[in-house]
Amino acid sequence: STRGIERILVEGGPRIAASMLQGDHVDVFTLYLAPRILGTGPSLWDALAGQVVELQPPQARTLGEGTLLSFGASP
Repeated sequence: STRGIERILVEGGPRIAASMLQGDHVDVFTLYLAPRILGTGPSLWDALAGQVVELQPPQARTLGEGTLLSFGASP
């Protein structure tokens, strides 16, 4: 890139993730699926407000008790 930045990790809740996906700022979307769900409030699906985001098939690997899914963002 013109600023010398090639990678940045954005970790946040559903609104930040949706904003990054909707703004086409994502090359790889990584999601950790834990064996339990905690909390209440809006989900990523709620934050996307019905919009469709195209992702490539995921690569999956076990990480602790959960599963780490890495999706490439479609061009």
